[in-house]
Amino acid sequence: MPTISDVLTVGRLSLSAQQMALHVTGNNIANANTEGYTRQRVNIESARPHESPIGYVGTGARAKDIQRIRDDFIGARINESNHQFGRWESQKQSMERIEILFNEANGVGLNSAMSEFWDSWQDLANNPAGTNERVIVTSQSELLATTLRTKRTELETVQNNLNASIVTTVSKVNALATQSDDLNQQITTMEQTGFVANDLRDMREQTLKDLSELINYTSIEEPGGQVRVTLGDGNILVGTPGNPAFGQLTTAVNAGTGFDDIVWDTAPGVPINGSITAGKLKGWLETRDTIAAGYITQLDTLAADLITTVNAQHAAGFNLNGNTGIAFFTGTDATDIAVNPAVTADPAVIAAAADPAGVPGGNSNALAIANIRAALTMNGGTATYDDYYNGMISNIGIKTAEAQFNHDFNQDALQQFENFRDSISGVSLDEEMINMVKFQQTYQASAKIITTVDEMLTTLMNM
Repeated sequence: MPTISDVLTVGRLSLSAQQMALHVTGNNIANANTEGYTRQRVNIESARPHESPIGYVGTGARAKDIQRIRDDFIGARINESNHQFGRWESQKQSMERIEILFNEANGVGLNSAMSEFWDSWQDLANNPAGTNERVIVTSQSELLATTLRTKRTELETVQNNLNASIVTTVSKVNALATQSDDLNQQITTMEQTGFVANDLRDMREQTLKDLSELINYTSIEEPGGQVRVTLGDGNILVGTPGNPAFGQLTTAVNAGTGFDDIVWDTAPGVPINGSITAGKLKGWLETRDTIAAGYITQLDTLAADLITTVNAQHAAGFNLNGNTGIAFFTGTDATDIAVNPAVTADPAVIAAAADPAGVPGGNSNALAIANIRAALTMNGGTATYDDYYNGMISNIGIKTAEAQFNHDFNQDALQQFENFRDSISGVSLDEEMINMVKFQQTYQASAKIITTVDEMLTTLMNM
């Protein structure tokens, strides 16, 4: 037969359970706007019943545990989407910088400089003895050379900025890896003593989400509660007791490119750039080493062909002094293209005539140089200089649009997964307020049980 003290125990256990539930509800409300916080709830179960002459009798309820309300699958999809979002966000920003460098919409740029260059030779062909026309040829040629050098330098500046971002981000990756490792240790220590580590697990999940935006990885939680993080090359960044970390990431200057490769500090001679397939590091590496480097190569190709072709034609002509033409440009490509100092010092050395008999009125060589504009000299004899450069501009536009599209697509996908996560794990203030009233009323009813038992004990004592 249950005693009065047994009834008192029922009230006491109920008070304790409802108090814990109210505490967790209050914590949920307090963290409603905390990034990465996962809603928690107290699971309440019936206490072990006691045997009585009429059967087993319940002994109340107790708080079993505090549960994080989350979906592991959605968490994994969020990190996967964040991998791709980080990649395309960094690439979109990089391509926007490059697109600004080659903005031809305002009529000032390489297209305009080339057009003025060819036009100046045409004007010289119309008046081959004219001093003013020769000065204009010289100035427009200098403008073209300067523009080519400037565009190349600006692309190199973009590459250098991307390189700096890569170096900085590698440090951030290491910091997040260290933070994840520390949280691994704290979670294991706490859970081995029988306590729940829900808040620490939230912190680790948010840390891994931040890491997923920077670099691609795979993760697995081992039985002890620790998470192992493995990068694309198969080496471990965040280790566990049975699988220690391979080391930390660092950077090493590539002797061939002059830029930093990403390496392990335990294997500094082995770049892992190729195994980085997502995250901001992928976007920056791809833009620096492939896209921007490709545009630099195209500028060099254009400048080199221009130097060779114009110089060959200019050397075949004769200047105002009746002498054979000299090299009009110096340099080898867009790095150092310039107008021959002899030409800038004396425009009379510009070879406009095709033979000495035509001096000073001959214009055949100037006309031949002007006609190079329409010659199919690029892409294996299939494109003019204008076609070649316009193709490059079109490619920049396509790459920028591609980055923008993929950025928006992955941003939307990430937002959808996060919205789904919030519907499961996020804090609903309305729901928490309802729970709070429910737990409060149960708490009051449990207190009434104790008050009633107290009155019964008083009656018993008076008897």
